[in-house]
Amino acid sequence: MFSNVRFSSRGASRLALLACLVLSPMLLLGQPQSTFAATNLALGKTAVASTSENADFGAALALDGNVNTRWSSTFADGQWLRVDLGSVQSFNNVVLRWEAAYASSYRIQTSNDANTWTTIQTITNSDGNVDDLSISGTGRYVRVESITRATPYGISLFEFEVYGNAGSSNIALNKTTSASSSENAATTANFAVDGNVNTRWSSTFADGQWLRVDFGSVQSFNRVVLRWEAAYATSYRVQTSNDANSWTTIQTVTNSDGNVDDLSISGSGRYVRIESVTRATQYGISLFELEVYSGSIQPTVQPTTQPTTQPTVQPTAQPTTIPGNCTTSTNIALNKPAYAWFYESKTSSPAQAVDGNATTTRWSHLWYPSGPANAWLYVDLGSTNATINRVRILWESAYAADYQIQVSNDRSNWSNIRSVVGNTQTTNDYNLTPITGRYLRINMTKKGTEYGYSIWELEVYGCNAGNPSYDPAPTPLTGNFSRVWVENFDGTSLNMNNWAYDNDVHVNGEQQQYTSNNVAVSGGTLKITARKETANGYPFTSGRIFGLGRQSFLYGKMVARMKMPVGEGYWPAFWMMGANINEVGWPGNGELDIMENIGYGNWTSGALHGPGYWGAGSAGGLVNLPAGQTTGAWHTYAVEWDPTYIKWFVDDREILSFTRAQIIADYGQWTYNNPKFFILNLALGGEYPAGYNGCTGNPLPAGCAYFGVKQSTVDSIVAGNGLLEVDYVEVWQKPAATTQGAQYLPLAQQEN
Repeated sequence: MFSNVRFSSRGASRLALLACLVLSPMLLLGQPQSTFAATNLALGKTAVASTSENADFGAALALDGNVNTRWSSTFADGQWLRVDLGSVQSFNNVVLRWEAAYASSYRIQTSNDANTWTTIQTITNSDGNVDDLSISGTGRYVRVESITRATPYGISLFEFEVYGNAGSSNIALNKTTSASSSENAATTANFAVDGNVNTRWSSTFADGQWLRVDFGSVQSFNRVVLRWEAAYATSYRVQTSNDANSWTTIQTVTNSDGNVDDLSISGSGRYVRIESVTRATQYGISLFELEVYSGSIQPTVQPTTQPTTQPTVQPTAQPTTIPGNCTTSTNIALNKPAYAWFYESKTSSPAQAVDGNATTTRWSHLWYPSGPANAWLYVDLGSTNATINRVRILWESAYAADYQIQVSNDRSNWSNIRSVVGNTQTTNDYNLTPITGRYLRINMTKKGTEYGYSIWELEVYGCNAGNPSYDPAPTPLTGNFSRVWVENFDGTSLNMNNWAYDNDVHVNGEQQQYTSNNVAVSGGTLKITARKETANGYPFTSGRIFGLGRQSFLYGKMVARMKMPVGEGYWPAFWMMGANINEVGWPGNGELDIMENIGYGNWTSGALHGPGYWGAGSAGGLVNLPAGQTTGAWHTYAVEWDPTYIKWFVDDREILSFTRAQIIADYGQWTYNNPKFFILNLALGGEYPAGYNGCTGNPLPAGCAYFGVKQSTVDSIVAGNGLLEVDYVEVWQKPAATTQGAQYLPLAQQEN
């Protein structure tokens, strides 16, 4: 079972996955770029909003310091959220951490009475990532007011933060420091108190290391913040002194996890020292920042990752004379074909790791918290005679802790030329004994952060490279279709060689509990029935079946003959998911929605969901049935799936299509060259239906019974009309489908 990664389209993409899937490390929740003396004045304060989607997305959740909760408005224009700071406050930084339903344009406003508002900044081009605004203002109330929604949904914020001093200051900032040791001249003690999280102090690789700060005079304080780099102390002491000789331990920490340690701790002294007791790694200890606060303190929202560290060294442009097999050594990977297992979006493809730009373009692997550690990126040097004597990797902050540098002449058999364990650096530079090989690969096996992997630039130095081109794009399959598999739903029970019950799924804000009792086979059809009965806290029961581990298919024409209930809030679907979901997660496995309906009798929809394009940004569309026809009658729904295109059909009428080239150019990675399994289900309510029928908010509008479900649909279910019926499911394939791309092998990430 994979309940936390089995998702239907749209709603799942927006709700269940946003906090845990495909956000880039570059865009994730960085602390405002000022000194850390600022306090989030909005944290835990009273919040009021124009509307809330439902009780689970109230305004207070945008001020709770938890990026796993959020405020979400109803699906309408003109929505706003305001915070009451409790008194007139001055601030100089506003941070908006948007969910996928964001405002592309909005106003930041202040007021002293919550009636008369002054606009202090208007944003017209938000991209829905974290908006970190350097903006000064004064007022008791601060409001964000949407002008233009970016999606059909409302607007939604994980966190709304307003930063000011609030009587607190970092008394360690830019003070004199001393340390037991420093790893090198670039990581000396002063970098731990410079207010810049792109610099750090790092000790030598030994026990008993310490860092101290001199305030210049005796000071009182009530908070100490340690922003650890990956080389951290699992246990350490915080100590004070008035003479730098006699030390008093005011707190001992024994269980640090290496994230930000924010300690409420009172003390007094001229000096504060951090003394390591136990190292977490074989390296020393390293701090991006040591902060000591005095004054009236409110906890600040801690960043979930350190802000992106830009590499300071640019790629070498001029050849360097070296000994060995090469007279001169240049970057032979520059602008060569590059390939990766996955890439996050069309703006983070493998080609961007070898384009010579180490500051603004990069390759980025998929990210989600429980995602697999394995990933790879390789470059084609064009010749088996290519000589390699140096490899330089400029990681973005999402680096690999463990990885291997490998070479191959055939992309199947790889030889390790360097194994790296316990890396904590974002620049790795290795001089190698010269070796030849056409392909050089970085094979990543352990993440250095909770995120995926990202490389600004992969440089391979040597000589004798060729001039390769990207692999040719696949060609369409040839020959005639023949039926290779059919499920006629004969007999009196579900064929468990083809299907399994998929009951443990609770996503998208849906209102049903799936059970096997709601699935039946009789009279030659599959019957999935929705019932108005409470189960596991949900007001309805329904059914869902899937073929993972039973039947999976690669390419062909996938057909189902179905009829479905009509009523606003029904959500039947016939769709496919990549069978490698447990290895690579969603959406890296690729989701193919053959037919999706939300209770309207005159239209259905189809979509593709992959890395960088999912939810409201998926590749798909709505399809109207011919006049006089209804989804409540029998129709065939199908896709024709080829290595080069996917086409949708209703009753053999083509209604939608995308080519592989279109997806790569306009959306991102093509993840439809791997076997996929079928899913059939009847959901009730949730975010996708609610976005159209308006059944959202608290209280719900008149005519609505539940989130995304109309009262008339409840009446339909009670009357026994909540039935999804499937006559058959068929797979038709061309002969070449069994020989072309028979396993998941990512193709070139560019079209020729």
